[in-house]
Amino acid sequence: MAGDGQAGAREPEPGAVRAPWRALGAPDHSRLQIHSDALMRASDPVVIEDIGGQILDANACAIRAYEWPRHELIGRSVLTLIAPEYHERAARARELCRRGGEPEYVEWERVTRSGRRIPTLLTLFPVADERDAHRGVVSLAKDITELRRRDLIRRELQYATERAEERERRTLSRDLHDSVGQLLALARIRLAALRERATGGEIAASVAEVSALVGEAEERARTLMFRVNPACLDDLGLHAAVDRLADDLRDQYGLAVTVQAKGDLRHLDDELRSALYRCVRELLINVARHAETRQAVVRLERRDNRTEVTVHDRGRGFDSATVAEGFGLVGVRDRVEHLGGALEVDAAPGVGTRVWIDVPDRPLA
Repeated sequence: MAGDGQAGAREPEPGAVRAPWRALGAPDHSRLQIHSDALMRASDPVVIEDIGGQILDANACAIRAYEWPRHELIGRSVLTLIAPEYHERAARARELCRRGGEPEYVEWERVTRSGRRIPTLLTLFPVADERDAHRGVVSLAKDITELRRRDLIRRELQYATERAEERERRTLSRDLHDSVGQLLALARIRLAALRERATGGEIAASVAEVSALVGEAEERARTLMFRVNPACLDDLGLHAAVDRLADDLRDQYGLAVTVQAKGDLRHLDDELRSALYRCVRELLINVARHAETRQAVVRLERRDNRTEVTVHDRGRGFDSATVAEGFGLVGVRDRVEHLGGALEVDAAPGVGTRVWIDVPDRPLA
């Protein structure tokens, strides 16, 4: 490697600008020579591979981190250091790096000799010889174990906060129903009785006007209680709550939502039922606000001990390759992943958006 004195290596001409990962020497050299040893002295693991994915060298930090003696590591496939489920992704990333000539930044898990996994953020640099022919790849690895741990703690705290807020919403909804809702209902009944006894036309008209205002206040209170926490979610299940949500969004945004359900969705535990409802609500509000369409479809299905939810619209869509976490999807994804589920987004400009959620079903005992 740097400074190893291999024949054929030469210094760049004065004034030449060369990146420190760029290789020197003729294309037929069996080993790449690095112009600078800065990468090999890096405090993070550095691995150099040839065009075929064979490890040519590694710095001291990589030797320590991956627990391989240098003489045993050199010559092995770079896949030795990559968790099996990331092999295909790693091959694509390296190929893009070779073709594009620009650094690639990817996240996966590297594996030590003992089998320990290290969450890693990799920067892949293409290595070219003096004729600008791609000769291999240099990978600079950053251990993100601590970052993932902190992110997990953050998500757990966030979800615990959401569960606490959910309980508070239920309590507030019940209090509104038992106090304001019942008082308004009683006022409406008393006004109806008073209207029957009213004799003067002006008095009867005033009573009717007040009765109408009380009726409107009662309806608004019911809407508020539903938005705080839909009682039908606990009483009748997810399907009924999403049906009621569709009515509310039609009145609030003019969005026509078609709800399709299959399977028994009533016997889901509180956490799953509430989380799925919040996901559907957030996705539909995104449709109403951003999709520039007046129609959406929600499909709910429970089968094979799993619950699937699909929210589909044919609005303006977006480029899912560049805005995959936009339009409020971060919170939805966090909820789904906390439940051990998966979320997929299929979107394209001018075509619309389809969000598919699949979570393990947790029926009540």
